[in-house]
Amino acid sequence: MLSVSRLRVAEGGSASYTIALGTPPSGDVTVAISGDATADLTLTPASLTFTPSNWNRPQRITLAAPENTDFIGDTITLTHTASGADYGGIIATVTVTVVAADPTEEAKAWQLRLGRTVSHQVVNALQDRLSAPPGAGLAIHCCRGGYHQRPTVGGT
Repeated sequence: MLSVSRLRVAEGGSASYTIALGTPPSGDVTVAISGDATADLTLTPASLTFTPSNWNRPQRITLAAPENTDFIGDTITLTHTASGADYGGIIATVTVTVVAADPTEEAKAWQLRLGRTVSHQVVNALQDRLSAPPGAGLAIHCCRGGYHQRPTVGGT
């Protein structure tokens, strides 16, 4: 018996659920957990063993979703396959939704850095041109309406 059928975990976070058997087994039962547990999700442990003496004590599975830079959530189905004793071939699933980290703060920081870089480059270029000797000119390149213009601003 799974404690959940669906679970949400945020990138950079973790979550857990438990598994127990519904009836006492006649021998040891191993539950193997598989699925698309890639770099977006890790689980510990990947298998559990139940015995006739611990069959009804829930065993915990912990999921961890490391942060990544794709800002895309994922849905992963974990399959739990029982083998051994009288539980052979029983399968149960948990659907895990990995919620992407909020890109807002990182995007704002990136835009701020980019904006500073571009504005510094423009200021530096203008300062270099404006401190040039008179008559050196200032070329401004632009594209408008599908054709290129190249006005020149001279300084005397």
